[in-house]
Amino acid sequence: MNLSTKMAKECEKQYFFKLYCDAMKGHIEILWGWDQKWQINDSEERWNSCENYVIHNAGQKIGYFQIIEEKDEAYIMMFIIDKEYRSKGIGSKALALINRFISNKILTLRVFKTNQKALSFYEKNYFLISKQENEFYLMQKKVT
Repeated sequence: MNLSTKMAKECEKQYFFKLYCDAMKGHIEILWGWDQKWQINDSEERWNSCENYVIHNAGQKIGYFQIIEEKDEAYIMMFIIDKEYRSKGIGSKALALINRFISNKILTLRVFKTNQKALSFYEKNYFLISKQENEFYLMQKKVT
């Protein structure tokens, strides 16, 4: 496995949205219902407010993450691995790449309470639930 990350280019927005739909649509439909127009607009807002990275394995796109860095905290807005690469240890290795971007900060993210697979994944990667917010768990860990 040869993972790397690169800043995403404008032409990769559609790739981000496709993976987002594949990973999140089921959870969102259950919680609020899926509104395609709203989701497209929200995706555009995330793109504009985050640093956007594509994750590659041996040059092939396998996922992405979006992050917002502040003084003492870095917030992972989205972290999605393509479904054909999930449950193979790649997510943990990709998360380790994200940790390299962050030093001496609290790394935070939100997980749908309905997404037990993601919750388990983050707990295995040393994130702890710090609070509950309606449909989400807020999780964090200190990156040194």
